[in-house]
Amino acid sequence: MRADGKRLRNTDPMYTVAAYVMNKRVDSMNMVTLDIPYDPIQNYLNEKRKQGIAISHLGVIIAAYLRTAAEFPLLNRFIMNCKPYARNEFCVAMVVLKSGEMDNGTMSKMYFKMTDTIFDVNGKINEYVSDNREVPEKNGTEKMIKILLGAPGVLRVGVGLFKFMDKHGLLPKKVIDMSPFHNSLCISNLAS
Repeated sequence: MRADGKRLRNTDPMYTVAAYVMNKRVDSMNMVTLDIPYDPIQNYLNEKRKQGIAISHLGVIIAAYLRTAAEFPLLNRFIMNCKPYARNEFCVAMVVLKSGEMDNGTMSKMYFKMTDTIFDVNGKINEYVSDNREVPEKNGTEKMIKILLGAPGVLRVGVGLFKFMDKHGLLPKKVIDMSPFHNSLCISNLAS
């Protein structure tokens, strides 16, 4: 049993077969370009600001995706070892630039409940950015990377071990929580 998801056994057969046909990430990568009207979003944000509530554009985007994933749970699934899983949680990985350093960012995760409102999402984003921007020491992800880079050969062996454990559902929750690769959504905010 995986720490980050529940195995789905009764899925559409085509969904299961596709995991074997497209077994590499690049095989099954989907991309889409969406043109989202800016004016209605900006009008909403301006209206909220007049009410004394500051909401960011990023808050709107993450809240919209969270609401969509809550309505369509298939968006919060993943494939591992050709088997489909439903994620136990909704988490977003994001890079935050550290205060005063344009080339030094840190990446970790924000966790959301599927019932969070746009105001909850915006509050968690603000807390996440301030926590990661001001902390001079490294977060768990950076500490794990530093250990793996510590000695020659450790990176290859460590990553190989993590991949093997992940493939077989043995990766500890603590490592999954530090990993920027185990998430529902990875987003970049260049204005952070």
